[in-house]
Amino acid sequence: MYGNPKPSMKVLREQSSPLEVQTVGVSSKGKLTITVYGSIGLPQHTVKGYKLYLSDKTDNYKSTKEYELPLIKPGEKVSFEVDDLYEGKGIVTIVRPTGYVTSQKSFY
Repeated sequence: MYGNPKPSMKVLREQSSPLEVQTVGVSSKGKLTITVYGSIGLPQHTVKGYKLYLSDKTDNYKSTKEYELPLIKPGEKVSFEVDDLYEGKGIVTIVRPTGYVTSQKSFY
């Protein structure tokens, strides 16, 4: 569409991601607990070297702190704490080792 992404691009990206951000909750003052689930649909593979970012906008995630995700197998749930910079709200972005965004979810 004249060099612009189609509106369905974000939906298809989420559906084809090997990871799914399930919940974001406030765990303690200044900390959030994020639960990431290894997809059991397609594609299904163990992920390694993925990074997670928490930002206030979809396009400025690279300017925030990055969190290295552990090895996650299909069907495995992993919960971990991150700094709460946006009062329990924000956009969680997961990036492949190649630098491409694989998942981006808003929690407002």
